[in-house]
Amino acid sequence: MYKTFIVFMMVIMSFVMDLNPYESISVPEFSDEYLVGFDYGGSSWGEFYDCLDAKVIICTNHDVLILMPTAESIRYKNMYEYEEIGKITLTDMQYSNIETVLDREELYTLKIRSEKDVCDGYSMYLYLYNKDNTVAKECGAYMPTTERFIEIYDAVIDNIPGKEISDIREKNVKRLRRYEILGGKTVDDEEYEANRSMIANELDLDPNLRKVEIIISRYYEFEEGLIKSVLHGTENVDEYLYIQSESGNEYRFYLDGVGVDCIYDITKDEWPVRSYR
Repeated sequence: MYKTFIVFMMVIMSFVMDLNPYESISVPEFSDEYLVGFDYGGSSWGEFYDCLDAKVIICTNHDVLILMPTAESIRYKNMYEYEEIGKITLTDMQYSNIETVLDREELYTLKIRSEKDVCDGYSMYLYLYNKDNTVAKECGAYMPTTERFIEIYDAVIDNIPGKEISDIREKNVKRLRRYEILGGKTVDDEEYEANRSMIANELDLDPNLRKVEIIISRYYEFEEGLIKSVLHGTENVDEYLYIQSESGNEYRFYLDGVGVDCIYDITKDEWPVRSYR
């Protein structure tokens, strides 16, 4: 009897919501600069950086700002601090297609229903901004079912240059990942990619593998720059990677299953990294 009553009340509430799909709440004065924002690009599964969204803000002057957390705030702080990593511009048609469908006051007061019984779903949110450009409201839900919200959301997403935004995000994700791998050191993009490719090619491995990243991170502990040459070899039962830097210094990196076991500095005739075996 009790369960029947609960189901009945849920049906009544849904019916009432359909009759009045808007909340009776006061609406703030919206930003003159920011039209609407949203999260973009992060995967729903994978490692941390695969799942890291870019925040995208569509401006009233047709600019699209792309922001991501700073490397320092990811590494050292509990709360992210965002920085602009790119900016593109919408065409007049793209902006008009969004502005025609998006009514900020309507979106702010719209009741958005959610299908919460879905286990492996997704979230859809749009951000509205106050006069001072702070977030006024996150409008959306997990697996939203409100058709009007979905119409607005689709109008925004369908009229942005998604590939350009994804490329900007992906480039920055590589930078953030590299910052972590190198323990907070900053390295030139072209130099890092060149060194990583040389190591990966010599080992016949995917450059994105963790083992390659570990080797290159250990290399940069010696404050070296470009790699001049790399040679993969074996000594008795030990596998090693001979590396000569552009400055002329020579190293022998003895490898294990996950990365580097120990390192012999040939130039200085010393073992800066000793084996734990």
